[in-house]
Amino acid sequence: MKDKIFSVLQRIGRSFMLPIAILPVAGLLLGIGSSFTNAEAMVTYEIPGEITAVTFTNQAAQELKERLTLQPGSKRNISRMHIGTFHSICLDFLKRQGREIFLADTSVLTEIAKELCGEYGLSDTPVQLLNQLSLAKTGALSEPEERSRQLLQSYQERLHRRGLCDFDDLLTETLKICRENHENRKKQSWERNFSYLMVDEFQDISPIQYELIREWNKNGKELFVIGDPDQSIYGFRGSDSGCFAKMQREYPETRQISLEYNYRSTGHILNSALAVIGNNPGMERKLKPWKEEGTPVRIVEATSKGSEAVFAAKEINRLVGGMDMLEAQNYFAQKGAAGQRSFRDIAVLYRTHHQARLLEKCLQKEGIPYVVRGREGFLENPLVQGTISFFCSLSEPEHPAYREEAVKKLWNLEDSRISSGIYEEMAARYEKKWKRTKPRKLIQQWAEDLELTEDKNLQMLAD
Repeated sequence: MKDKIFSVLQRIGRSFMLPIAILPVAGLLLGIGSSFTNAEAMVTYEIPGEITAVTFTNQAAQELKERLTLQPGSKRNISRMHIGTFHSICLDFLKRQGREIFLADTSVLTEIAKELCGEYGLSDTPVQLLNQLSLAKTGALSEPEERSRQLLQSYQERLHRRGLCDFDDLLTETLKICRENHENRKKQSWERNFSYLMVDEFQDISPIQYELIREWNKNGKELFVIGDPDQSIYGFRGSDSGCFAKMQREYPETRQISLEYNYRSTGHILNSALAVIGNNPGMERKLKPWKEEGTPVRIVEATSKGSEAVFAAKEINRLVGGMDMLEAQNYFAQKGAAGQRSFRDIAVLYRTHHQARLLEKCLQKEGIPYVVRGREGFLENPLVQGTISFFCSLSEPEHPAYREEAVKKLWNLEDSRISSGIYEEMAARYEKKWKRTKPRKLIQQWAEDLELTEDKNLQMLAD
C-alpha cells in the first residue's frame, strides 16, 4: 500500500518539478516545503473517512478539495474526508458532540473589550485587549499575570451571559473534550477521523493548535506536517517556528524530507532569498531553481514613504512603455500586446493601509489603472454587521443575541416594544424569502427595503 502511495507522490512530484520522496514511516512524517501532494495520494489508496487535512485558510481548504476532484471517482471520497482549518474542524467536532455553538460577532467582542477597558482603567484599545486575551486563552503567554487572568475571567463571563463564544473557544473546548476522552482511556468514534492526520503551514500554528495535533494523533496511524520555518510570520499571534524542533524532540522517529527545488522563481530571486534566510538558525538552507537565472533583483532605497510611492508609479509606467491607461489601450488595439508588458502583469505589495493610500494617489496621478485586493473594511460597517446579524437571527431564532445586535446596529435601538415591532415586521417579510432567494438578490432586496440601494457597503456585501 505504501509503495503505491510513494509511486503516486513521485509521479505528481515530477509533474510539478519537485523531487518528492514522501513515504509515511513510523507513523510520523515532517516535511519542509509547501504541498498537499500527500493528501492527493492517500485519498486514492487509504480510507477517506480516516483522513483529516488541516489547512491555514478556508481558501486553501477549498483549493485542496478542487485538486482532489480532478482524480477519477474522487467526489464521494472527498465528502467523507475532513478538510478545513483548525477552527472549522473544531466547530464540526463540537457540533458532532452535541454542543450548540453561537459565535460572537466582531462588534460584540469589541463592545465587551470596551467595557473591560473602562472597568479596569486600561489604556489599550479594544483590538489590543482582544489580542492579549486571545494569547492568554491559547497558551501563547507562558505565565499570565494575575490581572490578565482576571480580565480573561471577566471576558468569558460576559460571553457566557450572552450565550456566545469566540473562535478561541472552539479550540479550547475541543482540546478539553479530547483530553477528557483520553484520560478515561475509552476509544472514541471520532478518533477514527484522525487516523491519517495532515497539517499544512505548520510554522504558523499556535501552542494550543500544537496540543490539538498531539491529542488528535494519540491513537492515529500517521501524522504528516508540512511547512517552512523561514516563512513563520505570525509570532504576534503566538506561532513559533520552533515547533519543528519540538516535534522532532517529542517524536524521535520523525522523518524529515526537505523540498529544495523551486519551480516558481528564477535563480536570481532564490539567491536573493538565500542571502537573507541563510542567516537564520538551524540547518543549512538550499534552494535550487528549475527556471533560468532571470533578471537580477534590484534594490532601491527611497528617502521617504512618499518618494517610495512615486518611484513605484514611475517604474510601472516605465515597464509598460511610458504610457498612461488611454495610450496603452490605443497601442494594444493597433499593434497587439506581443512582447509588451501590460498593467495586469504588475503587482505592488505593501505592509500598511497608509502605504496603500500614498500608492493610490501616485497611481491616479500617473493615470495607471489598479485594483486593491484584500481590503475588506466594509465588514466593519455597522449596517453590514447589522444585516448579517439580522439574517443570522432568522437562521437561529433560538439565539437572542443576533436579534439584539441587529436591532442595535440597524436601527440604533435597545430592546424595547418599539424595536421589537420594527424587527418583527422585517422578520415576517424575510422569514421565508431568505431560504429560497439567492444571497446576492436577497441583499439587493434588503437594501431596497431599507431605502439604501446606493450604500456602497451593502453593494460590496451583495457582491
